Amino acid sequence: TIASTGINVVGSVVADGLTVDGSTTLNTANTLFANLNYSGSNLGRLSTDGINLNIEATSNLFLKVNSATRAKFDGNGDISFYNDSAAQGLFWDSSTSRLSLGHTAPAQIFHIKTAVINTAHARIESTAANSYPTLSLKNDVQEYQLTTHGGLSDDFTIYDGTAGVHRLRINTSGNAT
Repeated sequence: TIASTGINVVGSVVADGLTVDGSTTLNTANTLFANLNYSGSNLGRLSTDGINLNIEATSNLFLKVNSATRAKFDGNGDISFYNDSAAQGLFWDSSTSRLSLGHTAPAQIFHIKTAVINTAHARIESTAANSYPTLSLKNDVQEYQLTTHGGLSDDFTIYDGTAGVHRLRINTSGNAT
């Protein structure tokens, strides 16, 4: 039926080349909104469980903005994010549980790779007064922490986290204590 508020369809509609102009609302008591088909093949679906919106793909799922790929979710669980130059910037390898910046085959749990001089940097930063941002190195029995320790006149320290003592301090003048 056609009313002043639009078309009310009861049942199914096959509409090849359907174009919807304006906003569209899907009101349904069913959990399945739409099956996504191309040339007779089911490629995915939109559904809900009443709380979440589920987007399912039978292979890879791409998120695009103005036709530019911004994220790709591979069918194998890998996830890629792309920068403005369409280069892969952040990559999650689901088979190895490794994360990479600038590389698609991370060799370690966290891998940063760049081809530009002096740009493979990672920063741990705290802007709180007298804070001490820390890089912690720990094995099964011992922990050491590298810090710039605001509470110790901003000294660089190697702290023995297991024994609870500073093993080395280098002050801002470069002198070790």
